[in-house]
Amino acid sequence: MCLSGSVVFRVGDETRELGPGDTWSIPGNVPHEVQVGPEGAVVIDVFVPTRDDWREAERVGQRKPRWPTS
Repeated sequence: MCLSGSVVFRVGDETRELGPGDTWSIPGNVPHEVQVGPEGAVVIDVFVPTRDDWREAERVGQRKPRWPTS
């Protein structure tokens, strides 16, 4: 889900620009890429089902959140 700014998603052969409030579902094992718009973007990624390969990923230390300034 795009919270602010914009992104251009390519999923398979389809390309779409997303703005605030827009969502896009990416099926598993489908090639995809994203480019952030000129003003940047804040997005939320949700994985269903949970990505088990991330359970074993190395954890990094906490950092201060970076929130949009506008």
